[in-house]
Amino acid sequence: ILNGISKRIIHPMMSNVYLEKKKLSINKKRNIVVLPRKHTTKGFSLIENLYKSNILEELGIDNVYLVFNENINIKPNKFFKIIHQKSDDEIIEIFDKSYCFISTSSNEGFGLPPLEALSRNCIPIIGEAGGNATFSQNLYNCLTYDTQKNNHLSNTLKKLYENDDLAAFLKKNFNTTLAPHTE
Repeated sequence: ILNGISKRIIHPMMSNVYLEKKKLSINKKRNIVVLPRKHTTKGFSLIENLYKSNILEELGIDNVYLVFNENINIKPNKFFKIIHQKSDDEIIEIFDKSYCFISTSSNEGFGLPPLEALSRNCIPIIGEAGGNATFSQNLYNCLTYDTQKNNHLSNTLKKLYENDDLAAFLKKNFNTTLAPHTE
């Protein structure tokens, strides 16, 4: 569908009851997912800066899943787990075991990946990049940050991880956000 999410990604549409009951064997809060791309406006350097800043260790993050659909020469490290996406099922599984999704783009069209993450109960942290404004509302269904400010992503991540009430509030608004974008 145009600017929407396939039923394949969110079938059936998640209800708040489903989201509350969904239990995973892993601690989602320790996992972050990023879909980095080569293009210069996709901001992969922001993720590298997170690693250098020690914020990941400070917040108790175990894994930053870097899910690629193209060949990129990057090596895994203590936090970065490199995944070369082979199927939609694989990205669904990664979203399902992650607490938040970081979009590093500084110039975005519609911005479907953050909406897909939201549909899997994964809190979007979105760079202020244009197209995401179609559905994203800072402090309502996601958190946004200025991609041009050095520590803004780290500070936004810290705000989320240190405030469980904020995370619960954001998740409570996911269904309202998803309704106009689903088949």
